[in-house]
Amino acid sequence: MNATANIMHAAGLKRQTTALVLVLRRIAPLVSLVVLMHTKVLAFSPEYLVCGTSYHQILTIAAARECGFNPHAAEALSWHAEAIDLYLYNPFWLADPYLFRFRVHFATKAELDKLHFDDLFSTAQVESNWYRLFAGTILGLLWAKERNDVAAAHHILGISLHAVQDFYSHSNWVDAPNRRYRTWFEVSPAERGHLNLWTGCYNHCGPTSIKPHGNILNPGIALDTRWMAAYAVRARGITDVTGDQLFNIALELARRASVQWLQLLERRMVLMGAGDFWNRVKSSASSTNERIRQFEDFNRMPYTFISAGAYPTPASRPVGDKEWFLRVRIKTGDRLWAGTDEDVVVQAGEREFLLDYAWINDFERGDDMAYVIGPFPTCPNRLTLKLRAVGSVAPDWYPEHIEVYAFSRVEWRIIKVLDRSIKRWMEPGDSIIFNLL
Repeated sequence: MNATANIMHAAGLKRQTTALVLVLRRIAPLVSLVVLMHTKVLAFSPEYLVCGTSYHQILTIAAARECGFNPHAAEALSWHAEAIDLYLYNPFWLADPYLFRFRVHFATKAELDKLHFDDLFSTAQVESNWYRLFAGTILGLLWAKERNDVAAAHHILGISLHAVQDFYSHSNWVDAPNRRYRTWFEVSPAERGHLNLWTGCYNHCGPTSIKPHGNILNPGIALDTRWMAAYAVRARGITDVTGDQLFNIALELARRASVQWLQLLERRMVLMGAGDFWNRVKSSASSTNERIRQFEDFNRMPYTFISAGAYPTPASRPVGDKEWFLRVRIKTGDRLWAGTDEDVVVQAGEREFLLDYAWINDFERGDDMAYVIGPFPTCPNRLTLKLRAVGSVAPDWYPEHIEVYAFSRVEWRIIKVLDRSIKRWMEPGDSIIFNLL
């Protein structure tokens, strides 16, 4: 690599980063206001400020304690059940001194948006999303078990509980009087198949959507708070109960369903030989730092086992499609000029994927990043890592290590298919082929 070009590149990056931080600091108040005014889950309503704890936290702690989680583990689950909204909607949480969390927000928003039971406009889509949530949670737990990572398990459980609870406030489940005292798990699949179910639109409002979820400026069907429920009953066209009554119904169903969810997961984990790890998850604490790292370390983010794939969740897959994904983790060497500004591309299953997070400078010196690619109808047996030229002043790259997990929510399988040291320089146009187990 040319030394002069490298020095210019480093100086240029420093100037660009400094300028970006200064600009973001100047616009942070405006960004905060915009985010707040479009907040979906109203963590800043007067109701929230008075009670000091979100409903997701209250529901999660109650359910976890009822299922035998000790107080520290239950609190950890509740932190994650609320934190997903911190990273999506809370401008005060996002506005750290260097605004790194704002960049995390923009880099991960598309995946976190998939975890709230929104934008589903048919019973088949709702059914499919429940399956996606359950299978993805199990796979995330098995991945955490292999890593012996209790904090990652707390994360995936808290994230999944958030979605379970959202179902009762974001869908039309509670609109029908005969469903108001039964959870999803208490209605048989045969009966569910004859229901007309949908959830509010949020990111995909259009001709196929039914009614909007709403936000602070324009409340919709969401039952996220008591004051919002007063608008929600009108948006839903409900006249036999008040907003406060419907909110209480949704809250109780969410509590019972959270208990049933944890019980279902425990039974499945025991059946899969992971009972000992599950018991440690129930009896262990996780530090605040470990919790934050699940969202902010780009080699973690266990929620991607749930979020991977199309959004909104499709009603069905092509026949024979096992919907495999690859979780590709690449570590760039921690040595001078190891990073690159060229495009890093992975080819698998006759498709190419650009590995890139918005607002994040990927593949810098010492970076350790994971990317989920797919879906594939079958598990790919080969992966090609490519460095594609885009004309940057820092073209070469020194990847140090690559790890790949293959997982299928259809087959309930997760396999480490590659764990290989690389430790070589790549120039634009270079490629490395790996055979996957």
